[in-house]
Amino acid sequence: MREYFRLKNRNKTWQPILSALLIFCLLFGSPFLAGAAENAALAEVKELINEYYVDPVSEQVLRASSIKQLLERLDDPNTQ
Repeated sequence: MREYFRLKNRNKTWQPILSALLIFCLLFGSPFLAGAAENAALAEVKELINEYYVDPVSEQVLRASSIKQLLERLDDPNTQ
């Protein structure tokens, strides 16, 4: 009987910890996933521009930190 109560108390200890961990992951986990998706899109755009752009592309253009910045650095009215 004592073993039953000991296990029951152990579960009460873990419930708040697991709940706090779940809340933390839900609140702060999604921005990291969104950032990863943006980085993947930026990498794909850089690759496409590097391969298929008519003129050679400088390293400064390819070091842009966002797609918008990359297109601004190209300074090409036809590439938007």
